[in-house]
Amino acid sequence: MVETTIICFIFGIFILRAYTLGLKNGQKVSKQQPIELPNMNPVEIIQKKKIQKEQQEEMNRISNIIDNFENYDGTGANQKEV
Repeated sequence: MVETTIICFIFGIFILRAYTLGLKNGQKVSKQQPIELPNMNPVEIIQKKKIQKEQQEEMNRISNIIDNFENYDGTGANQKEV
């Protein structure tokens, strides 16, 4: 009983999503605009995430350097490892 309710709910969400996408694409067709499909290339997605992770690590490193500069009191106390 519970499984049936959950499955009906999930399919209802899928139906509403397909309906809204159809409306959106139908409006673009009627206005003669191109329909853009999402990029589903897993290699590009992984590369983008890897680049974002590297950029985040670099920002954290720069933030630690700035914090070390601001916390410097002539000793090594309150300094973070870079």
